[in-house]
Parts: sequence; C-alpha cells; structure tokens
Amino acid sequence: MNRLPLELINNIISQLDDDKTLYSAILSCRFLFNSQISHLYRLNADNCSSTNNDLEALGCGHSVHACDWASQTGQLATLKRAKDAGITVCDLQRLKWAAEGRHAAAFLYLLEQLDAALDVNSRFPDNQTLLECAVLSGNLEMVKQLVAIGATIEFDPNQENAFHLSVRHGHRDITRYFLAQHIDPSLRGPRDITALHIAAVLGDTETVEWLLAAGLEVDCRYRRNPYDEYTALYDAAAHNHVDVMAVLLEHGADAASTPYGGLSALHIAARNGHTEAASLLLDHGANIDAVERCSTTPLLDAVSNNHLAMIELLVDRGANMSKGSVNWPALALAVNDNNVLAAALLLNKGADIDETEQRNLDRLTALHIAFRNRNIELVELLLSHGASTSIRTRPGYTVLLQAIEVNEFDMVRVLLNGGADVEERHNDDDESLPLSVAACKGYNEIVSLLLDHDADVEGKDKYDCTAVANVASTEHVSTMRLLLERGADSRARAASGYNALVVAVTSKRIEMVRLLLQNGTHGPQPKQQANDAFFWACNAGNMDMIKLFLEYGCDPARDGLATGDLPIHAAARSGNIDLVDFFLQQDGVDLDSRDCFMRTPLFHAAGKGKVQMVKHLLSKGADHTARDIYHATPLFVAMRHEHHESLEPLVAACPESLFWIDALGRTPLQWAELTGPLHLIATANSLLREYGLLARTPEIQAPSRCPLAIPKDPAHHSCDVCTREVEHCTLARHCTICSDDSFLICRDCANNGMVCFDAAHKESSWTDKCKHCRLWS
Repeated sequence: MNRLPLELINNIISQLDDDKTLYSAILSCRFLFNSQISHLYRLNADNCSSTNNDLEALGCGHSVHACDWASQTGQLATLKRAKDAGITVCDLQRLKWAAEGRHAAAFLYLLEQLDAALDVNSRFPDNQTLLECAVLSGNLEMVKQLVAIGATIEFDPNQENAFHLSVRHGHRDITRYFLAQHIDPSLRGPRDITALHIAAVLGDTETVEWLLAAGLEVDCRYRRNPYDEYTALYDAAAHNHVDVMAVLLEHGADAASTPYGGLSALHIAARNGHTEAASLLLDHGANIDAVERCSTTPLLDAVSNNHLAMIELLVDRGANMSKGSVNWPALALAVNDNNVLAAALLLNKGADIDETEQRNLDRLTALHIAFRNRNIELVELLLSHGASTSIRTRPGYTVLLQAIEVNEFDMVRVLLNGGADVEERHNDDDESLPLSVAACKGYNEIVSLLLDHDADVEGKDKYDCTAVANVASTEHVSTMRLLLERGADSRARAASGYNALVVAVTSKRIEMVRLLLQNGTHGPQPKQQANDAFFWACNAGNMDMIKLFLEYGCDPARDGLATGDLPIHAAARSGNIDLVDFFLQQDGVDLDSRDCFMRTPLFHAAGKGKVQMVKHLLSKGADHTARDIYHATPLFVAMRHEHHESLEPLVAACPESLFWIDALGRTPLQWAELTGPLHLIATANSLLREYGLLARTPEIQAPSRCPLAIPKDPAHHSCDVCTREVEHCTLARHCTICSDDSFLICRDCANNGMVCFDAAHKESSWTDKCKHCRLWS
C-alpha cells in the first residue's frame, strides 16, 4: 500500500462506504493514517452529535468528539489539527472544559476560534458562567481575555458572582484586576453578602484593605441567618482574625454595633473563646454587657461554651456577673451546665452565690440548680463558698426539703454536713419539718440521717403533729418502728386531740395500729387515747381492728369517747347491724347505753336515717321512749333530720309519741310544720290517718314560711341540742367551756334558752368563733 500513488489511495478510500472497513484501512499503516487525518477528523465530527449552541446536551451528554476530548485534556495540537481539517473546534462547553481543567493554552486557542454569535455570558446547567469558571481556575490571563471579549460579572442573588469567587478562593491577582476594572465592590450575593465579608471570614487582610480602599462600606451587613445580621467585623471576630479586625476598626468599624437582634461582635468572640479578638473589641468601645435577643450577654456566652480564659477576661474587664436585664446570673448558668471549673472561677471572682435566676417562677439559686442536676461536686463547691441552704423556691422548698422529697440520701448528707438547718420548715399548709417529710415517705435512711444530725424527734408542725402522728396515716410501719426506737413518743397528741393511734385507726392501717398497741417504749397507751382509737375503729366497722383492740383489753361496754359515746353508738350511727349484734353478745353491753347527752343507740340510728338499724334495734327491744337531756326521743331527731322513712317504725312503736313535747316546747308534728319539707309533712299526715289520730289534731299544712329551715353544713356540724346540721360559722354559737371546748348550739336553740349540760357553762363563754376553724385555718 505504501508504494501506491497517493491519488490512487485517495480514490480507493473514497470508494469505501463502510466505516468499519474505512477505519481498518486507514489504521493499517502510518502513511495511510497521516494522509487521511483530515478525513478522520471530518468523519469523527460527522458521527458525533453537534455540540454548538446546545448547552444542555453538552452538560449532560457523553461526547466522543475529538475536540471535546482535546478540550478536557488540554491537547492543543489535536485542536489545531481539527481546525486544519476544517472542523469547528470551539463552542462554549469546550471553553468551560478547558477552563475547569486549567488548560490555559487550549482555552486561549479556543477563545480565538469562538463564534462571535455565541453569548459568552450564558450560564451552563450548573448555573456558572465562563468568567466564573475562569476565576475558579485562578488564571488571570483567561479572565482578562474573557473580559476583553465582553464577559461581565453577573449578579445573582442566589449565588456568589465572579468577583466574590476570586476573593473566596484567594486569587488576589484576579481580585485586584477586577478592582482595577472598576468593578463595583459592593456587589451583593446570597443573603446580601459582599466580598468584604468573605475576605473577613478568610482572614485576608490585604484584600480587606483593597476593598475598603475601593470604597466598600466597613459596616455593611448581610443576613447570617433569619435572626442575625453580620458585619465584616463579626466574621473576623468569629474566626479570631485579629489583623483583619484591626484594619476594620482603623477604618471606622463600630465595635459596639448591635443590629437587629442585639447581637454584637463581642458576643461572637466570647462564644468562640477568642480572647485576643475580645480584648481588641473592648479596647475599641464594645459594650461588655450587651444583651442579644436570647437574653444573653458576652459573659453568658463564654460560660455556656466553657471558655475559662474568656470568662476571666470579661470579668476582669468589668462584665456584670449578675442577671441585670437577663434571666441568668453567670454563676447559675455555669451550674446549670454542670461546669465546675467555670463555677469555681466565678465564685473566686466574687459572683453572688445566692442570686436567683428568673427563667421561671421557681426563682432558683445556684444551689437549687446544682441539686436539680444531682451534681454533688457542685453542691459541695457552693456550700464551701457559703451558699445559703435557707433560700426557698417559689413553692416553698429549701434545697434540703427538695432532696428529702426525692429520696436523695447522698445529697441530704452533703447538705447536712454543709450546715443545712435540720429544723427548717416547709412553707406548705402544714409547715412540715424535714423529719416528718422523710418519715411520711418511708425514707428510713434519711430519717436516721436526720436524727443523727440532731433532728427533734418530737418536733411539731403547724397543727402540733409530730413525725409519729404524721407517719401513722401511712403504710410505713418500719419507719414508725425506727422513730419509736429512736425515742419518739407515740402517745403525744396533736392539736386536734388525737394521737398517732387514732390517726392509724382512721387511716385503716391495721399493722400500724398493731405496732402502736404493742410498743412499750414509753409505757402503754393512755387509757382514754386507746378508748378513742377503739371507738373510731368501731365507727369504721373494721372488724379485724376491733378484735385487735379487744385483745389489747378494750371493753365495748364502757370504753369509748370522753363524751360518753360507746362503740355500740358508733355501730348504730353507721348502720352496721352485724357489729351491733356482735357488741350485744359481749358482756355488759347495754342496748340502751347512754352518751353524755343521754342518747341511746336508737337515737343515733334515727338521727342518721338508718331505717334498717332503727327497725333492728326496735326488734331487739330498744327503748323508743328514752329521752335525752333536752327531753327529745328518737322520733324527735328523725323528724328534725327529715328522715321520713324512719318515722313509721318509731310511730308504730308508740303513736302517742307524735304528741310528746321536748324541752323547746314542740311536738314532733310541730317540728315537721316548722321545718317545712313537703315529703316530711306528707309522711306525718299519712301516719295521723293510719293511726286514727286526726280526731286529736288536723292534718299539717305546708307553711308559706319555714322559720326553722336551716341550710345544711358542708362540714356536717350539728347542733348539740336539737342535733340538726347547722352552718357552724354563721348560724351557730360555740361554748369555750363546755364539752371539751366543742359545744355547738344553733341560734334557734340558743334563742329558746337552751344551754349545755355542763355545770361550768356560762352564757358569757359563748362565741361565734369555731374551735375547729381556728385549729385548721
């Protein structure tokens, strides 16, 4: 083939219409390849999709065009041979590839071949222009040539432009060239950022000086986030570029500037721990106590980020460690973050150890916060510096009470060793003592610890209740045993008159009752206190507890309340028929036992409307004619209390009793008429008709006015004379002498000359003030 004339070879090649055969022939020898190179370029161009002016295809396709490959790899010779073969070698995408590959020679050659009709400022699919690609390559000559043919810096609010990119990537020669071309240095980018902000972030002092010399405003701002606006000084402070900061400040940057949100450059330096930057700002007038939108100061930012050197610098320069206009004192914040070293530093610098934070209504001190975080090391540190253990949170807790409430034994120990007052009361309604709080929760270890620190085992709360009286209502028998072993007196009475045994009974704590009855540390339970407890066990109908008292030696025939109320009275009042029968089987129990008002069990059952009990007692032979000291029978009390269902068995026992007269001069029928409820009047009239008594008296008429109608008392207080419930604070009087200072009389009875049975009674001793209200208020 090499010996054939070139003209003949060309004729042969022109007759080959199969590409594969053509390529094989050309590649068979170098002579043939060299002679047909132009034909190969043209064939390659014809077989590849055209890229001219199709930027989308260029960006997304995978071209095998020789010029594409040459542009990407910088093969200038290939581009020239393609040009010699008559191929269009230049388009925008090939220029971009050459620029991105930093192939300056290929780029400049392609640029010379660029069709003037193509827009050199077009954006590629990745939203870049040729000028921006050239800037990113860092080749000044590329940039110059592009500018020479009309490339401009395009403004786009969503991305940085070519000028910004030159600064961002440190291509100072390009930056200077742009400035020399009188580019506007204040061009904005995303979030209104400028080249000055970018240079400040990078610490590019030289570029900052050029930009300021070009007239860029030193305090221009951009939106760092939706809440804060930054100046170049802020950016430099954030990265501790002190040299840049010095240049900015020399050119008039405002060190005390606090744009929208209140954030200052000092805040930024403080939160990043840049002490040099902070010192420079303070030297130029930065506000050391500036408050930003989250109510933090530079000092608080330094504390939050645990920058000890910064904390020391700011405090030494006069930063306010107190809360001032913000919620957190610096010490409270350090403690909240469990930052022991920062807390120690602030304490050594004189921070107010007992100042409270104001983020919520609790108003916590540093000590409260350290406890809340269960940080014993910080608690010990604060106590060693004299933190007060007496300051209370808004709900009234001292830190010792808080620790007791949640059973933090180690914390209680540390607080007591640090001087916490073991007798400091809660500010609750009871004014509880720490010992009572721990005992009522069954925290035996803490109870022992408090007693070891000389807590008064007989200390009383507002209502004169000791720890023993308080814990008696709980299930914590082991705690009660511990208190008794440490010398607590189970016989002590509370202001209500009841001791721990009664409290345990009324709380239905049988094991607690058993322990108190068996305990002999201070001798046996006083007889009357045991009797009181026995009575209330009977009132509750707790058979197991009743048997326990019987084993202890209580006698149901004579042991009851000081008022004369016996267990059978309590059983009748509660309507417990089985219990009444049980008592009647006991030796000496009288079906008609009398209390201090001479009232029998039948009287109590009728007053409570226990119809079945009334019938049962009558069937057992109870005396329905028995009168109390005010001459009333059970029928009277049933009528006064409007228990119309109890009337029938009582009247059936003695119809004549409807006409009996009490000490107030009234019959049961008159009580019905004066109190006035329609159902009671209807029942009374029905009984008159049933027993043929209308000949003696006409039917009762419902009155238009009911002079004896009394509002019910929510607390169920009753007049001790007529036994009706009466609103005890406004419609009753109290005797300060009679019946153990608890005699109550309604105004109707008092106005009708009734007095109590007590020989010591004097009308002058009556008062409108209730003993129980005084006790519990």
